[in-house]
Amino acid sequence: MKISERSLERLIKQYVGISPKVYSRIVRFQSGLQALRKNDFRTLTEVAYQKEFFDQSHFIREFRTFTGMNPKQYLHQTIEQVENYPEWIV
Repeated sequence: MKISERSLERLIKQYVGISPKVYSRIVRFQSGLQALRKNDFRTLTEVAYQKEFFDQSHFIREFRTFTGMNPKQYLHQTIEQVENYPEWIV
């Protein structure tokens, strides 16, 4: 059975609930977040390029979209006892 790219996108959105593009953004963000958690970087620019963001500002913008804060704020204002369930320092 042949299926067009657009039809595949529609099926994925119907059954997964999000578009393939949004899914890829989430996966890339999670990869960058994992690098931050492991403290496996010298600069945010290094993380951005390793995780295939166009540049550091693109990484920060995407990070802010998913967390509501920039990476530096996230590192200083959260404690994660369980992965993906941060406690916020107020």
